[in-house]
Amino acid sequence: MGNIYVTNHAIQRYRERKRQVSKEQAIEKIIENVRRSKIIAMDKFGKETREYKGLLFVCKMEGHVLTVITVMFSQVSGRFAS
Repeated sequence: MGNIYVTNHAIQRYRERKRQVSKEQAIEKIIENVRRSKIIAMDKFGKETREYKGLLFVCKMEGHVLTVITVMFSQVSGRFAS
């Protein structure tokens, strides 16, 4: 996986849903989790949903950069957990 860009929206959602950390810590944690995640779904518009330990990351590949659009909790506990 190459470069990862995290949107402000994804940072905000991570901080709301996972933990209150600094913006920089949120970016680091999101990138770390996305690097460890697995693709669980893709749509016809190029968006992919990735999962890591109950967190879902909606991303889109833009050139050589993976953009993290938002962060959500999985509704299925432990199903895809590594």
